Amino acid sequence: MAVEEENKMLKAKIKEWKERWKEREKDEKRVLQGQRCLRQELSALQYRLGLRFFADDVKDIEKVKRKVMAEKEEQGRRSLRQELSALQYRLRLRFLTDDVEENNFNRQQDDDVVD
Repeated sequence: MAVEEENKMLKAKIKEWKERWKEREKDEKRVLQGQRCLRQELSALQYRLGLRFFADDVKDIEKVKRKVMAEKEEQGRRSLRQELSALQYRLRLRFLTDDVEENNFNRQQDDDVVD
């Protein structure tokens, strides 16, 4: 009888351990599922963060492009101003040269008339 009781007790313990093992397996599955969910959430957040950084990079690139274009425009304006100044200077020199030549011509005519 003692053997039968011991067998019953052992069977009860085995049954209890099997139930605990099943619970543990269920818990492990839940943990794994939870980890999977957390990994998916993390991936989604990283993706969104990557998109945000990408958008910030695009904005920065656009700012730099605008700045470069503005600098090129300013450089073009400076170049045009320099060309304009050079042309005005040459035009003044031409007028001065024409005035000098006209004065010389008038003097020659005056000298010819006097002679």
